Amino acid sequence: MLLTPALVRYLEKCVRLNDTQITLQNQNARMPEGHMQIRPEAMHFLCFLLRLIKPKRILEVGTYTGFSALSFALHTDDACLITAVDRNAEWTRMAIRYWQMAGVDHRIRLILGDASDVLPTLSAHVPDGFNFIFIDADKRGYADYLTYCLGLLAPGGLIVIDNVLWRGDVVDPDTSNVNAHVLRVFNDSVLNRSDLMTSIVPLGDGLLLVQRT
Repeated sequence: MLLTPALVRYLEKCVRLNDTQITLQNQNARMPEGHMQIRPEAMHFLCFLLRLIKPKRILEVGTYTGFSALSFALHTDDACLITAVDRNAEWTRMAIRYWQMAGVDHRIRLILGDASDVLPTLSAHVPDGFNFIFIDADKRGYADYLTYCLGLLAPGGLIVIDNVLWRGDVVDPDTSNVNAHVLRVFNDSVLNRSDLMTSIVPLGDGLLLVQRT
């Protein structure tokens, strides 16, 4: 089924955002990199999952200006701690400001650095693992990030990876888009693994859900 602009607007009707989320979303829309924010209907779906999972520890790989971490904090209880990893100091300063506006900054630990350097160190700090992991960072690093994150996943935990359909270009063998080629190879490698339960949800730019079997 083709998700037309009219259908996307229809899906957006189910999304409920508070004033801080709306302000941040509007700010992102004015930025050249605003497309990096997860689509609100896709975030709504993830927050629905969080209400079912009730995680105590969340890991986010790729934070941008903090919209997803903010949304995760708003849809989990006060016992849930979120670790956010990003290498961009300018964007994450904005994220911290919005987390403070929403009163959830005390539940979000920001680690500034490259994910490939940070992720191998996290098991020492979170020995029980993360119940929910969201990956939305450099697409060419997805394979390595997933390997690290599987090692950090708590039993029964869920990993969600964003942008796996890359605007539909993953199905176009003639596309010149490098990320589309990278994601096609990545998707194929993950979907063919017998040790993983996977599903692609065609919301936003495509969400790949991963659990250990």
